[in-house]
Amino acid sequence: MTNRQRLISDCDKLWSRIIKLKYKGRCGICGGVGKDPHHIARKNGQMRWLILNGIWLCRKCHDHDHEHQMNIKISAKIGLDLFVHLYELGQEVKGYKEWELLMVKAGLQIELKRIKT
Repeated sequence: MTNRQRLISDCDKLWSRIIKLKYKGRCGICGGVGKDPHHIARKNGQMRWLILNGIWLCRKCHDHDHEHQMNIKISAKIGLDLFVHLYELGQEVKGYKEWELLMVKAGLQIELKRIKT
């Protein structure tokens, strides 16, 4: 695994922990026990670690086979304006250089510490 791949993996893990803590382990749709982080909009470079682009879901609500219905429920929970804004941002693709990944990781670590306290 290259250093860049390791940084991406580290950022993914930090993002998932933050989303779980943000939702206190409960599903953001039904309130049941959550199991999975979910990217609301496409997880391209720009959106991959954006905290607003994450929701914690239970296995029942995290249903990519019925993504349209899942998205309707998510948009009802977070608000249609935010949902549309995230999808618009998701259309822009950005690749990260290694130094940018280090900055993203540092920011996620700071956010994780903030949420824990």
